[in-house]
Amino acid sequence: MVGTSSTDDQDTSQIPFSPYFIHLSKSPSSISVTPPLARNNYHSWFGSFKMALISKNKMGFNTGSIPVPNTQSPLCPPWERCNNLIISWLLNSFSQSIAQSVIYFDHVADIWNDLQERFSQGDLLCIAELQEEIHALK
Repeated sequence: MVGTSSTDDQDTSQIPFSPYFIHLSKSPSSISVTPPLARNNYHSWFGSFKMALISKNKMGFNTGSIPVPNTQSPLCPPWERCNNLIISWLLNSFSQSIAQSVIYFDHVADIWNDLQERFSQGDLLCIAELQEEIHALK
């Protein structure tokens, strides 16, 4: 109906249970995941960072289930604030070389997907070497 708006188009950034809500105490350094993501610790880093995001009601930005709103939407500014805050949390939880490799991504979901593609597969050479060592033990 003309003249009505859905709650999906309303700025809910001031409602504490909204994923767009950012408490005043949240800063770019308010999530600390140690050790930082490096080449060999993706799975443990992923679990720690995922728990931190879920506890802050922000995981949907990483997975893309909270999509980028239209630039005319009242949700656009709160979405951008959350997106940039989460990117800063990510960058602060990476080794320097990994941070430099994703610094130019504009959306947190793109960084999240890039990391998953690069690191979740495992190192096939390392896996093959470990399998050879296990076989040699028999």
